[in-house]
Amino acid sequence: MKIKLYELTQQFEEMLESIYLLNPEADQETVDHYLKDLGDVWSEKALSVAAYCKNIEAEVEAMKTYEKNMRSRRQVCENKLTRLKAYLLFHMERMGESKIIGDELTISLRKCPPSIDWEPGSTFDAEYTSTEIKPDRKKLKAAIEAGIKVPGVMLSQKNSLSIK
Repeated sequence: MKIKLYELTQQFEEMLESIYLLNPEADQETVDHYLKDLGDVWSEKALSVAAYCKNIEAEVEAMKTYEKNMRSRRQVCENKLTRLKAYLLFHMERMGESKIIGDELTISLRKCPPSIDWEPGSTFDAEYTSTEIKPDRKKLKAAIEAGIKVPGVMLSQKNSLSIK
């Protein structure tokens, strides 16, 4: 049966209380004599708990290092994926291919919803800006689609890559 630290602490306190109840004038030497064995067991248990804490701390640090390494590896993979998809999209558009069917994969280009692009330095009337003083894409898109000419703004439609 394993004795827990809190049980040893309780036993230690109870024994100390008993010594002073039986002998109120007990000197430190008498108290030390009675509590030495229990104190040694308590110290061993406390050291074991502390050692266990150190092991957990080391495990936590190892996990943090692992998480950091995995986060870096994930970021590298995400960046590689972005570059490869852009590379494939560029060359499919360049070759005029919109769909490639393979045994395991189908690659296709699909139209993204139209978005608004503008030339650097373009200024906009207040009705086409949001409160953050930046162009309001939705309002600009609606205006262009309605046939309103907004200087420096054009409607463009890009492709995105779908791999299934």
